[in-house]
Parts: sequence; C-alpha cells; structure tokens
Amino acid sequence: MGATDVRVHYELRRVTAHCVANNHVLSGKQFAIVALAPFIVINTLLAILICFFPPGKLLLLLTGALLAHLGACSGDIAFVQYSWRNRFRTLYTYDDASMPRTYFYCQKNEPITSLASLSGKS
Repeated sequence: MGATDVRVHYELRRVTAHCVANNHVLSGKQFAIVALAPFIVINTLLAILICFFPPGKLLLLLTGALLAHLGACSGDIAFVQYSWRNRFRTLYTYDDASMPRTYFYCQKNEPITSLASLSGKS
C-alpha cells in the first residue's frame, strides 16, 4: 500500500512475528486488508495442507501450527473489529517503530468507540 519503511520483528521467545510500516498512514479499510491478509493466506494454506496429509506426526504439526496461528491472529481480528465498529468515522492508523506503538485517529469532531466498549464494559 505504498509504505517505504516496512520492518519485520521476530520474537523467538513468543514464537511470533509482526510487520511495522513505520510512519505510514493507513485508512481503516486499508488497515483491515493488511491485518487480515496473513490470517487468510497462512490459515488457508495450512488448512489445504492438512487436507492432503495422511494421519501422522506431520499432520499433527500442521494442525498445531494452524491452531497456533489462529490464536496469534486474535489481536489482528480485534483491531479489525475496532475498525468495523468505527466504520462510519474516518479512521487512520500509523506505526511508530521508535516507540514502538500503533496509533489510531479519527477525523476531528467524530466520536470514536473506545476499546472498553468493544469488550462490553463501559
């Protein structure tokens, strides 16, 4: 989506990886596409592989990888839900790799749904 400074961060201790588009602004719709792409591509690939492998250790490994990736993508899905809840507002997001933080903004004078309201708490 045009980002020039994309960084990949690996956390071997947690067995995770995530990408950061440093100081690149995305709209809420663009963010949803970027956040869901790994979920759709990797989980689909793992599910297809599972269908073609006979029972055995490799099948268990692939199934475990699918379940682990589903769980690891839960944060991305929560952010997409956040964007969806605020879909009638003009949302923007960007990453600051030096902090490291991700910021979400909406156009001035547009109320934004808080993360607490997503969990049902006021």
